[in-house]
Order: sequence, then C-alpha cells, then structure tokens
Amino acid sequence: MYSETNITSHCHLEDFWSNGHHSRHWIDDSTGNDLGEAYYIPSHKEYLQRIELRKQLQVKLQSLINTKLTNKKNLIDANFTSRTIGKLGSDKAINKSVLNGFSTQEHFEVAFQIKQLYEESDFIGRFLDDRNDPNVIAMYRFQIPITLISGKKAFAYISTKEVKIHGNRTYTIELLSNPYQKNSPCLNQQGQATAALRA
Repeated sequence: MYSETNITSHCHLEDFWSNGHHSRHWIDDSTGNDLGEAYYIPSHKEYLQRIELRKQLQVKLQSLINTKLTNKKNLIDANFTSRTIGKLGSDKAINKSVLNGFSTQEHFEVAFQIKQLYEESDFIGRFLDDRNDPNVIAMYRFQIPITLISGKKAFAYISTKEVKIHGNRTYTIELLSNPYQKNSPCLNQQGQATAALRA
C-alpha cells in the first residue's frame, strides 16, 4: 500500500471496483503497473477536526438510533444503530472520501444527511461480503447524485450490511467523483450471481 506522502510524481490514481467495493490504486505512469491500494494519513489538525465533527455527528443522528430507514424506490429496510454512527464517521470511511477528492468536512456534510440520502437513493445491487464473514449474508449498495454546499458535484455511495441475527443495517457512506461502474457481479434476492442493476 502507498500513501500520498511516499509516492512520487511518476504515478497517478485510478479507481478499482471489485464486488461492489471501491478503492483507489497508484498506477506507474511509465509501466502501467499497479503499485497497490492508496491510503491517506490525516494531519494532526485534520485529526482534531475529525474529533469535533464526530461529536456533531453523534448529536445530529442520535434520534435515528434503533429506527428503521426505508429506501423509497425499492422498499429495502435498513436498521440504524449506534454502531452505524461510528462507521459513518470512521477514519476508514473518511479516508476513502478524501482519496476520492473530497475533504473531511464534505464527508461529514453528507454523513449528516444519511437518512434522506438513503431513502432517496438508487439501489445498485446485493453483493457478496468480500471478507467472507460467515455472519454476513450480503452487502447492499446504493448511490445518489448530490451537490455539496461548495457547489461541487458528487455521488453518495451507501452500503448496508445484511447479517444473520440482526437483519439489514445501515453500514457506511463514501463520496465518489464518478458513479459506480456497473460491471461487477452481484446477487439477486435468491443469492444467485447477476449483473449489477443500473441506477
């Protein structure tokens, strides 16, 4: 894995999709070789900013805990838990948005709106869990185009996780510059592989 601090100007970032999962990889300009997945290390100032924004997220979304969100287009329910808030504001989720060209502030701007965004989003598909967790039945992916306060255009990429005991729950969110590339295999409701649904 390579960070922006240890990669030189002879490389560029490219989007990679696998089983509904998005990542960015460093590509060598001269050889075209994949140098591995990129990751982001926040500065101390940004680290402190994240602490304050997580406090705001907790307050903003507190009323959603132990409620059920329903996607209006597909009527897919997703439970919202205290763990959801932690996932939405996690470094892993934020760093993915930052690597996609957005700021920490912009990630939280969208996380604050998770209820409305999930309810109005387009269902992409039902995917296998890429970690092969025996307790996870499938991952559901949704996306919706948005305009940030800054005027920047983006896509909110929302994931929910269907587990054996607690059902489907809201999991995380990522800001994308470009929409999901609809070429990854996903599962239908019977668990059979199929092409991802078009948003």
